[in-house]
Amino acid sequence: IASPTFFLISGIVLGYLHVTQSKEEFPATRAVLLGRALFLLTVGRILIYLAHVPLAGGWIPAFGRSFITDAIAVSIIIGTLGIRRIRVAYRPWLAFGCYVAAWIMVEVWTPEGLITDFLKKFLAGSPEGYESAIRVDFPLLQWLGVYIMGTVLGERIAGFYARGDERGAARVVLRVSVISFFTSIAVLALQRILPLVIPGAVGTVLYRHIYLSKLPPTIPYFLFYGSIGLAFLFLFLRYSETPIMRGFARHASILGQTSLFAFIFQYFIYFTVFVWMDLPYSPVWPITFLVSAAIVYAASHWWFSRGLNVYLAIPYRRFFVALGIRKGSALSRL
Repeated sequence: IASPTFFLISGIVLGYLHVTQSKEEFPATRAVLLGRALFLLTVGRILIYLAHVPLAGGWIPAFGRSFITDAIAVSIIIGTLGIRRIRVAYRPWLAFGCYVAAWIMVEVWTPEGLITDFLKKFLAGSPEGYESAIRVDFPLLQWLGVYIMGTVLGERIAGFYARGDERGAARVVLRVSVISFFTSIAVLALQRILPLVIPGAVGTVLYRHIYLSKLPPTIPYFLFYGSIGLAFLFLFLRYSETPIMRGFARHASILGQTSLFAFIFQYFIYFTVFVWMDLPYSPVWPITFLVSAAIVYAASHWWFSRGLNVYLAIPYRRFFVALGIRKGSALSRL
């Protein structure tokens, strides 16, 4: 549930800000998002890599992995730069096109070189999934499609809020959630009859498309787990003004506003410290989890209270200068 929800809400936030902010305000938001994305692809990636070394079993196995932050960072860059150039009516088609292109690559492209093999897995994934020596758990094209769909939903939500119809915004999220859920169930039901109707290689290929798989991710996977994430979002939107939800939001928002720090820090807790501790299984493991979650929250609260988020971004215009891109070029004017 977490991964599709993460991409959807990231896209929703971008779509919402695109509608609600003026042409003068949005460039500042774009600069922040681009700076965060560059941080994820550079400093953040190094930190996450270091945190994965104990879990992966060494420096080399950890180096052969990709992380969700790779796909979300590239999606943010593409989405932030393209949202004002691609009309919202065209974006669902673009998202679906990304998915179709990815699956064509998965089924047809059989690269032999190491670089081209990595490129295929980075863009579209591979049927070998987690058994592959080079693990790309979040192929770009499929997840970029989810992010783009999130921007569409975010603009719809912003439209309702602009009219003062908060309940209407919650209803549209619920509608998308319900439709996605039952569509995924209907598609998964085809698993029972597809081998009988379409035997052979063609049926095998189609079967891979309707299986509930995360690597490579399938449409039923996105629809099923994404619908659950949207159901949670509906509850937050619909009942945001209740005392219980306001009290919860006061604490949860700290994690939300320090999400990048919390995300990297929790890797060191669960993938580094816990691996080193080599804890045996115990029926009281939820207590261990609650203690670890409290540590992540306390660290995030400390980070937030000191305003340290400013260090989790790279000034992208200076980054362009460092790459030798001259002032006045197309990239420097972004």
